[in-house]
Amino acid sequence: MRAIPYLALLIGVLIAGCGIFGLAAPEEFAGVIGEVQKRLTVYGVAAVRVAIGVVLLLAAGTSRAPFLLGALGIVIVLGGLVGPFMAAPLRQSVERLLNDGSLTALRTWCGIALATGAFTVWATMPKRKR
Repeated sequence: MRAIPYLALLIGVLIAGCGIFGLAAPEEFAGVIGEVQKRLTVYGVAAVRVAIGVVLLLAAGTSRAPFLLGALGIVIVLGGLVGPFMAAPLRQSVERLLNDGSLTALRTWCGIALATGAFTVWATMPKRKR
């Protein structure tokens, strides 16, 4: 149980890294997203999202912002549970956004991912002893 906050910290770093990747190379990031959203991996991605949300929920009690981290965990779990049912419409909307040539929406989502990851890192970072 002591490893959960560190696992949440690692998850925050990975989320922030995805946001940075999307902001730095949006075309390549869009290609990765397209591969992940194929039908065969939808359930795997949903399971990973549920697992990430559960880890954040478990780490919330020892974090700097327990309510916000817990709420984020709940939102991620719900997104993972709803994701398989929304995979086709989501994939179509992402394809439509990318085909329009505008990367503004993609960069906005990547900015949100960067902020979410940075918050998770801050909230779960071990407190310094004085």
